[in-house]
This record gives sequence, structure tokens and C-alpha cells, in this order.
Amino acid sequence: MAIPLATMRKSMSSEAASLIIGMLAIIVAWLGYKSILAASKVVLAEAVLIAISVAIHEISHRNIARRYGCISRYVLDPLGLILTLLSTFSPYLKIIVPGYVLITCPSYWGLGGRGSKDVLILATIAGPLSNIVLGIIFRITAILVGAEFFKIVFLDVSRLNGWLAFFNLLPVGPLDGARIFRALPVTWALMFVASLGIMIL
Repeated sequence: MAIPLATMRKSMSSEAASLIIGMLAIIVAWLGYKSILAASKVVLAEAVLIAISVAIHEISHRNIARRYGCISRYVLDPLGLILTLLSTFSPYLKIIVPGYVLITCPSYWGLGGRGSKDVLILATIAGPLSNIVLGIIFRITAILVGAEFFKIVFLDVSRLNGWLAFFNLLPVGPLDGARIFRALPVTWALMFVASLGIMIL
């Protein structure tokens, strides 16, 4: 099926706008409105790294699905966006679900190709796994750098990535963790423990 170029461009711009809104919502929810208004160098640096972390999480979901021939794009969830923004006022509990990657796999896959369930699992794992990897990288960087400014920034962003992985791995409802837990419980357990370690240590 041929897709008109204008339709493709409209879809791409809509997805980009949704992702930007989702990233901004998470930045505000994690840092808090008071910190945002203060606009210190630490806040600005963290905001950039948070945006990068969120983008990597969602693009990991999306690109793994596309790699195996599925149609995927990031979309906003109105209720999730509201809950994310309300988390701004909570110093402890951060509900970070402004949107999700919608994945549709073709029904005409023949023998020899990956089944849609396999692809969905791989795409689902990719998001929280990317945050676990980023959390470890930022934590190691925080240990290695000497300047206090960078330590503060990298440690906080490391915890954010740990929280993103932890929250998404909760085995409930539409979260990534529910699908991973049902399909690969050992993989889920290892990732869940890793996310906890990044947050706590």
C-alpha cells in the first residue's frame, strides 16, 4: 500500500509534537514547578538529559517494532498526561505515563518471520532496558566526574532513569511490566531488581 508523502509528513510531525509534549510533561513532573521556575543551571542541565532519556525510551520501543516490519508511533494518552502533570505536586510518587508507543504488526506475516507476539515483547523490553542502561551510565559518570555540579546532575538523572524503568516494569495494567512478566518472568525479575538498584544505591 502506497502512503502519500503529505500523509507521512503529517503523521511524523504529529508524532514529534506528541513526543515533545510528553517529554516536557515528564520534565515538569520530575523536577517540580518550583525548580522549573527557578531555572538554575542544574535544572536546565537535568531537563536536557531527562528529555534525551525519555526520547531514547520511546524511540527504542518504536524502532524495534519498525525493524521487524510493524507500524509504530508515539501517541499521547490524555488521562496519562494529566496524571503525569499532577505528579508535579507530589514530592515522592511520580506517575509518569504521558503517552505510549502504539504498535500494529501486519497480519500477513508468513512462516519464517517473527510472530507479532515476539516483536511486541522485544519492543516492550527495549524501553525500560534503555533506561536501565542509561541509569548505569549516568551513575558511573557521576562517580568519575570531579565537579559537584555534574555529580548532582548525573545522579539525579540516573535516579530518574531508574524510576522510569521501575515504574514501567510494574506488572500491572497497560504498563510494560505486565507483558514482560507474563512472557519472560526471569527477564522481568532481573530488570526489576536492576531498576531498584539504580534508584536506591
